[in-house]
Amino acid sequence: MLFPEPFAKEEPVSNVKGGSKAGVEEARALTVTQLVGQINAFFKQVLPKILVEGEVSNFRRPGPAGHLYFSIKDAGGSIPVAIWASTGRSMRFQLEDGLSVRISGKIEYYGPHGKLQLIAERIAPVGEGELELAFRQLQEKLQAEGLFDISRKKPIPPFPERIGIVTGANTAAQKDMLETLRLRWPLAEVRLFPVLVQGDSAAREIANTLRWINSFAELPNHRLDVVLLGRGGGSREDLWAFNREEVARAIAACVVPIVTGIGHEHDVTIADLVADMRGVTPTDAAGLVSPQLNAIQQGVLGLGESLVRGMERRVERLRSRLDRARPLVLGKLLVSRVAKARQTTTESSRRLQTALLNHLKARRNQLAVLSGKLDAISPLRVLARGYSLTQTICDGTGNKKLLTEASKVLVGDTLVTRLAKGSVVSAVLEVHPGLEPLSNSKDGAR
Repeated sequence: MLFPEPFAKEEPVSNVKGGSKAGVEEARALTVTQLVGQINAFFKQVLPKILVEGEVSNFRRPGPAGHLYFSIKDAGGSIPVAIWASTGRSMRFQLEDGLSVRISGKIEYYGPHGKLQLIAERIAPVGEGELELAFRQLQEKLQAEGLFDISRKKPIPPFPERIGIVTGANTAAQKDMLETLRLRWPLAEVRLFPVLVQGDSAAREIANTLRWINSFAELPNHRLDVVLLGRGGGSREDLWAFNREEVARAIAACVVPIVTGIGHEHDVTIADLVADMRGVTPTDAAGLVSPQLNAIQQGVLGLGESLVRGMERRVERLRSRLDRARPLVLGKLLVSRVAKARQTTTESSRRLQTALLNHLKARRNQLAVLSGKLDAISPLRVLARGYSLTQTICDGTGNKKLLTEASKVLVGDTLVTRLAKGSVVSAVLEVHPGLEPLSNSKDGAR
């Protein structure tokens, strides 16, 4: 039977009044809505599922609801296709005119527009895998925007102080990166940012974490010098979170340099292409951002030795040049020094002569003053006023002794009286102790 029961043919009936079957015919008439329902029931029964291949044509996304509409066609015809938003969100590639696709879905008659359409429940590209196509499309899109350009990639600091690690919590990748950093560059402070690295929500969580890191980039106490983004190996499906557009744009927008280490050497993701540097594995990525401390120490020692050797060679060259220039230099130096010494000697002699003359003049003045003072207290001054000085000559020695008392005079003593001009020698013949000597005695004895 071609149609369900409501569409079955019936025997013709007469249109006779009264006993005719006209009323029955009117009772069995369908509304348009019922007819649309019967058509859809028919397709649901006859073609519950279909699989069709063709080329995308007239692709459009008309409104904010997210539903997708296009036609699938070949040389013989075309049919409208609708993809509801819930199905479209699970698509990993972008539909575009001319793309060959294979659609799994069901036929539906859309009453408001009075047309048949194919409701796609699953869609895949023909000749190219879904993931490969999605990767190629996003790569071409971001490359056209310049997100892969070398000019926009940020330099990796040679000696980072703070290193962030964005990867799965307690994974082998996290442990490998931490161990590599510990062995190579233990001076750095490492901060962990655990995220999901696989599954439907992994891309959103990775992108949000990178945006959070970027929001603290201007705070000195929270800014990271470099970020490691990675995970261990896996299938293309396992690594797909790193091929999502939201992750790529979060990497591109981050002001902190990002180094990726995702999967193995042959696993190249969109995140690797956008990142500032790519490591082939998580361990390799950690090695790219961490200098080898031991190598730096050896390098410093080597530089020190090279510096010493260089200085020794330079000193030797300068010594050789000095030896060659010594005669000329010494000759010029000797002449210069002799001339300078002669000038110095002349100036010193002049200064010494002047100093001696001044000194002698000062001494003469001082001597004149002292002579005046000495002359003022000289005994000769006293003698010139009429006084005399009497001395007795000691027996045997010839020494003279000043005589101040008459009682000291003995008979037979020889006295010498010093006058202002000349002296008088007297011999003591008699001594009168009872008599006081005259104050103006010329000979000091009576």
